[in-house]
This record gives sequence, structure tokens and C-alpha cells, in this order.
Amino acid sequence: MSTEELIEECNDECRECLKSFQKDNIEFRPSMCRYCPTGQKLHELLKRQDTSEQQWDLIDWSSSPWKDYYRG
Repeated sequence: MSTEELIEECNDECRECLKSFQKDNIEFRPSMCRYCPTGQKLHELLKRQDTSEQQWDLIDWSSSPWKDYYRG
């Protein structure tokens, strides 16, 4: 299976997860994905293709310029 197909497979799982959150009226925060095996796999796959995804791990999200974007 190609990397693009694996990414699409992960994205499909993520969409289903988001629908479940909405259906159950649970607030979803993207930071939750770091605890999900699918989210972790997707991040690793995207790092192979996207330089901005590679930079994600290098950002200090608690620093002043970024703290408003991080809702851990």
C-alpha cells in the first residue's frame, strides 16, 4: 500500500472518530490525537511527505507565541 493510501485510510478513521465525538456531543480537541494510535500513525506518515509536519515536533507549544493555539 502506498503512503498516500495509508494517509487516506488514517484520514477516513479520523473522520469517523470526529463524527462519533459530534454524535455523542463531546468536545473534540486535536491534541487528543496524540494519544490515538491512528493519529500517531498519521503524523508519522505525514512527516515523510510534508516539511511543515516535520516542524510540528520542534515547536515549543507552551511558548508565548503559540500558547493560544495549544489546548492540551
